Amino acid sequence: MSTVFIIVSVVGLILLLFVLIKLKADKYFILDAFNKNNVIVYGKKGCGKDLVFNYVINKRKRKCKSNIQFNEKYCTVASIKSLELDGIDYMRLIDDNVIPVKKTLVEREDYFLSDGGIYLPSQYTSYLDKQYKSLPITYALSRHLAEMNVHINTQALCRPWNKLREQADTYIRCVKTFKIFGLLITKMYVYDKYESAQSNLLPFKASGLASKQKKALKEQFKASNGIIRTCYIIQSKRTINYDTRALHKVIYGIPAPKREKRKNLPKLRR
Repeated sequence: MSTVFIIVSVVGLILLLFVLIKLKADKYFILDAFNKNNVIVYGKKGCGKDLVFNYVINKRKRKCKSNIQFNEKYCTVASIKSLELDGIDYMRLIDDNVIPVKKTLVEREDYFLSDGGIYLPSQYTSYLDKQYKSLPITYALSRHLAEMNVHINTQALCRPWNKLREQADTYIRCVKTFKIFGLLITKMYVYDKYESAQSNLLPFKASGLASKQKKALKEQFKASNGIIRTCYIIQSKRTINYDTRALHKVIYGIPAPKREKRKNLPKLRR
C-alpha cells in the first residue's frame, strides 16, 4: 500500500468525519429552533422550503398539524382556523374582559403552514384582521397556550401577514437543494433577527486578519446583526411523502399529473 494512498485515505476520512459532525450539529441546531420558536422558512421556488418542514417533522417524530399532508404518521391536516381562539381578541385582552373558551389546541402539537404568503398575504391585512382576530394572539402566546409553535414557509419573507412575520423568533432562508445518489441536500442560512433575514445577510467572514482582531470584528458583527449561521440538512428521497404540487388539487380539483406523463412536454428555455 503506497504512502500516497494512505495519505489520501486519511484525509478523506477526516473530511468525512468533519461533514458528519457538521450535519449532526446543524440537525440539532435546526431542531432546537423549531422546538423553541416560531420559525419562518423562506426562499425561491424549488429551493427546499417544504423539504425543511418534512425534515423537521420526520426527525422530531411528534404529532403535528399542517395545511398540507407532510407525513401521515405524524401529520394531521387542519385549517388555519383551528388556531383561532373563539371570541378572544386584542380588545378583550386590553380591557381585561376575557371570557374563557374551550381549549382546542393540543399540547406540543406544532402547526406547519406551507405557502404562507398565499394563505396569509400581507396585502390583505385589513381582511385578515377581521377574519383571524385571535390568530396573532395564538402566534404570540403559543407557548403559554399549548407549549407549541406555529411555523410558516413562503417565497418572500415580506409576503406573509406582518402581524405574524414580525413576531417570529427564527428565520431560515433556503438557498438551494441538490440531489446526490438519491439524497436531497438543502443549504440554508439561519437568522434570529428579522432585519438581517430581510436583508439576506451572509455569515461573518474575515480572512487575513489576526485572531484577536478577527474575534473582535465577529463579536461586533453578531451584536449588530444577530446570529447568522450556514446549515445543511440531508434526507433520502424515500422520506418525501408529501405532494410537492398539493395546490394543483386545491385549484383544479384534481391531482397534478405524474412526472412520467409529462416527459414529452417541451423543455423550458432559460
